[in-house]
Amino acid sequence: MLALALLAPGCILDRSGTAPSDGGASPFDSGSFDAALSDGGHDGGADGGLDAGDAAVEDACVPSAELCNGVDDDCDPTTADGADEGWLGIGCDGDDPDACPGGLLDCVGGAMVCVGDTPDGREELCDGVDNDCDVTTPDGADDPRVGMPCDGADLDRCEGGVYTCGATGLECPGDDEDAPDEIEVCDGVDNDCNPLTLDGASDPMMGMPCDDPADTDLCPEGAFACSGGARICAGDDGNQPDETELCDGMDNDCDPSTPDGSADTRVGSRCDGPDTDQCLEGMGTCSMGTFSCSDTTGSTTESCNGLDDDCNGIVDDGGADCGCTRRERMGHSYLFCNNWLDRKRWTNARDWCRGTGYDLVVVDDAAEQAWLDANVGDMGASYWIGANDRSTEGSWQWSRAGAAVTYSNWNSGEPNNSSNEDCAVLNPYDTGASGVGGGWNDTDCNDDNRYVCEAAP
Repeated sequence: MLALALLAPGCILDRSGTAPSDGGASPFDSGSFDAALSDGGHDGGADGGLDAGDAAVEDACVPSAELCNGVDDDCDPTTADGADEGWLGIGCDGDDPDACPGGLLDCVGGAMVCVGDTPDGREELCDGVDNDCDVTTPDGADDPRVGMPCDGADLDRCEGGVYTCGATGLECPGDDEDAPDEIEVCDGVDNDCNPLTLDGASDPMMGMPCDDPADTDLCPEGAFACSGGARICAGDDGNQPDETELCDGMDNDCDPSTPDGSADTRVGSRCDGPDTDQCLEGMGTCSMGTFSCSDTTGSTTESCNGLDDDCNGIVDDGGADCGCTRRERMGHSYLFCNNWLDRKRWTNARDWCRGTGYDLVVVDDAAEQAWLDANVGDMGASYWIGANDRSTEGSWQWSRAGAAVTYSNWNSGEPNNSSNEDCAVLNPYDTGASGVGGGWNDTDCNDDNRYVCEAAP
C-alpha cells in the first residue's frame, strides 16, 4: 500500500535507465560505455578507435530487471514491458469521484496506469455501506432520493415529508398521520391523495344523526352523507306525521319551546262539540295534552227552512213538516206540492217557496227533468217551475237569481205566448221536444197550479 500512496492515479513512471537512487550516472550512459573501452575491454585497434570488432561489443545487450519504461531491459523482446515491476497487478483507484480501488495497476506505453476502474465511480447511496470508500462522505450523500418528498407510515398517500438518510436507511420524517389535511373529510378535495377513496370517507360526521334544515322540526331523523363535496342530511322527511306538533302531550317536533299542539290543525279551528249535530259552533283548544272544543250550544235540529240546520250536508232532513212532499237528489232538497189544496198562482207559489228558504225549481239538465217527472206524484196535473219571461217577452229566466234558462223541455209548438202566457208549467203527461217526459208549456201566470220548490245546501 505504501507503493500505491506514492503513485498518483494515472501517473506514468518515466524511466530512461537504471540510475541509482542517489542520482549517480546510469550504467548505460556514454560515460560508462567509454570507460569500458579505455580499460581494454573491446577496442582491438591500436589507435583507440572503433573497428568492426569494437562495434559488435558496443551493440551487445546487458540484461537487467524489466521495468516499465518502454525499454527492453531484460534483452528479451517477448517479455512484457514492466514485467518485473513489483506494483504490477496491485489494486488501484482510477480517475473517478470515489476512492475505491476498482482497477489494477498495469504498464501501458512505458508508464504505470490504473486499468479497469469504472469512470463514473461509485455513488454514496443510503444503504449503510461506504459505497465510495471514503469514510468522510455521509451515507447517502449521492442518493437521488434524499431530499425528495415522501409519504410516511400513515393512512394517507400524501407526500408530507422529505426523505433523509438515517440509521435504518431511508427515513421519511415530517409526515404526520394525524395532520387534519390528510383526513378524507367531505369537502370535495382529495385529502388523503388517494383518488379511490370516497370524498368524506373519514369524516367523523358521516353517518351521524341529523335534522334536515328544510323541515320545521328539530328531530334528528336523518343521517349525514357527502354529496358533491358538501355535507347533507339524507333521509329526514319533514312531512312525517310524528314531526307535527299535535295536541297529545308529546314533544313531536323535538323542540321543547314549541307549545303542545301548536301545529295541530284542530287547534284554533272551528269545531263541533259533544252534541248530535255536525255544526262547527266552537273553537278547538289544547290543554295538558288534551284536545277540546268550546262548542256548548247543544244539538241543533232541522226545521223546514231550506237550510242544513244540523250541518250533515242534507237540507231539511228529519225536520219539521214542510207541508209538501219532500225528496232529495244530489244534496238538493225538493218540495212537491201536489195536493189539490196546494194549488197557487205562479207568484204565490214562488213566494211560498221562498218563505220556507226555497225557490221554484230550476231544471239544469235532462237527468234532473226525468227525475222530476218521475216524482211529481199526480201525473194528470201541471206543476209550476221557475221558468218565466215576465220581465221581457221571449227572454226566459229562472225565478232564482234571474239566471237565464239554458236547458228546456218545451212541448211541440211551445212557448207560444197565447193570451199573454209568461210562466212555465211541467206536464207529466207530455213528452217534451228533448224526448224527456214532463214537457213544458207557457201559460197564464194567474192560473192555479201545483208547484215544485228546490233548495240547495
